Parts: sequence; structure tokens; C-alpha cells
Amino acid sequence: MHIVSVLIVICSLVMYHIAQKNILAGANPFFVLMSIYAIALAVSSALFFAVPRSEGIAGAASHTNWAVLLLGLSIVGLEIGYLLAYRYGWNVSTAALLSNTSAAMLLIPIGLIFFKETHSLVNYAGIALCIAGIVMMNLDK
Repeated sequence: MHIVSVLIVICSLVMYHIAQKNILAGANPFFVLMSIYAIALAVSSALFFAVPRSEGIAGAASHTNWAVLLLGLSIVGLEIGYLLAYRYGWNVSTAALLSNTSAAMLLIPIGLIFFKETHSLVNYAGIALCIAGIVMMNLDK
């Protein structure tokens, strides 16, 4: 199941960027967001009630914390950020690579400090290659 979860993320990210790149230029970005989240609410609600569970909505809500609010705010930032990046002409491959790699680089010290994650020398070599990749992707601009 571990690999299935990552495959879901990969497939969803590919669909996400294809869809974002194809949002009509004249569409109001906030109406687009409302539409996206109405669909997401409908699908999430259907899944909540379709999947067997041991508790109702109130019980499920009791297991949420500040992270839900932060995630909601960050998702709106992601949506608007990518929508505007593609409207201003960013290539789908460059915008996704730059933003995801940069976020990963920023998450490394956060993981080390707050989540007590560890990395090997090979991992740090990979980090250096990611940074080099970001530089190389932007050399021909």
C-alpha cells in the first residue's frame, strides 16, 4: 500500500498540472477555486460516507487540529500560485520542477529540526544535485 499512496500522489500531480495549465485565461481565479473546492467537497463527502468508519462526522471532527486550517490556507496559495504562474507563461514542466524541488529543499531543515529526521551523505549529495538541477533548468532563460 505504501507504493500505491505515492502512485496516487504522482498521478494526481500530473493531472493537477495539466488541468491548471488548461484553465481558461479569462476565468476568474476565485470562481475557479470555488468550483474546484465544490467538486472536492462533493467527492470527499461521498468517500467519507462510502468508506466504512467507526465514527460519524462529529467524532471525525474531534480528531482535527490547527494543521487542518494551515493545510486549507496553503492549498489556496498553491492553487492561486500555479494558476497565476501558468497564466504568466511559465512552462508546466519548469514551474512544477522549480516549485516542488524548492519546497523539498526548504523542508529538509524543517524535517531535521522539528521532526528529528536524519540524512546520509548520499542524501546530501542528492540534495546538491537537486540544487544544481534548479540552476541548470534556469540557465537558458
